[in-house]
Amino acid sequence: MFAAAAPLLELIKLLPRFADIEALLEHEIEARYILKRAADHLELGKLEGSSSSEEISYLIGALVDKHWERIHSGHFSSVPLVIRKVYALGCYFKIIFMLLESTSHEQREKCGAILDEAQLLGCTDKLYAKSKDLQAALMSYLDEDVIGNNSKPLPILAPLERISSRCDIPQLNAPSILEFRNSCYQAEQPTLLLNTINHWPAISKWRDLNYLLKVAGNRTVPIEIDNLAGKQAAMITRKWSIWRNTNSLPRSQHSSRTSVCRTIAPSPATLQAMWTSKPGWDHVTPYHPCITIPNTICSVKCLAARSSF
Repeated sequence: MFAAAAPLLELIKLLPRFADIEALLEHEIEARYILKRAADHLELGKLEGSSSSEEISYLIGALVDKHWERIHSGHFSSVPLVIRKVYALGCYFKIIFMLLESTSHEQREKCGAILDEAQLLGCTDKLYAKSKDLQAALMSYLDEDVIGNNSKPLPILAPLERISSRCDIPQLNAPSILEFRNSCYQAEQPTLLLNTINHWPAISKWRDLNYLLKVAGNRTVPIEIDNLAGKQAAMITRKWSIWRNTNSLPRSQHSSRTSVCRTIAPSPATLQAMWTSKPGWDHVTPYHPCITIPNTICSVKCLAARSSF
């Protein structure tokens, strides 16, 4: 390990002291032992290379791996909250120990992926007093290097042309709530609705790959992969940074056939599920103003509680 730079020292100050997480770890004996050693080690300022630093770093890595397995041992909703919280804490400490070893571009990329997993799979809500501050500081510190290395401007995608649809049901172009209620909902009339989301900022902003790189270039987010063969869509995690090095999305790990992302955003229903259940896009805050649920959906589905993101 090397002498820690000032920004890294500031990150260490935002880590929890053992007293901050002692109650959470009351029944997690193994995690209690490892995280106490890590917290005490950093609190004492032992940042230079030593056998104890290497041992604690190894223990932290083992703790993260074990809790990753525990999270994936059953249905995500059945995983105890404490396991996800210990996983998030372990990821935080693992990132710091990795940065103490090296702050190279490659190392920061690895740390960024770990941070995303902490927020997607772990539980960072009310973890400890400075948890949100550490998240924000880590994202800023890690993204500055990764995104700053992209010197070549990326293309702006051309808007997609609407494919004319021949069907035997009425078509309405951006109907008002009143028109939709009278013509479709109350009349129980199946209708093809056109241009209902043209007001989304995402329609124009997300075509600019430079914008996506700026606000989420180093974030891992769930995207909807729609198989061309019509098989069920799979939710997987990808890096937006794939656009910096390739002009097409990679093959889906869930299918031997080539898959493409037909739309950058999942469907409104999928977005609702993602935001209410997690893991979702909560850690990519610039996306929230880009998406709003169409008024026609809000009026029928009664989604007034969360009408926009």
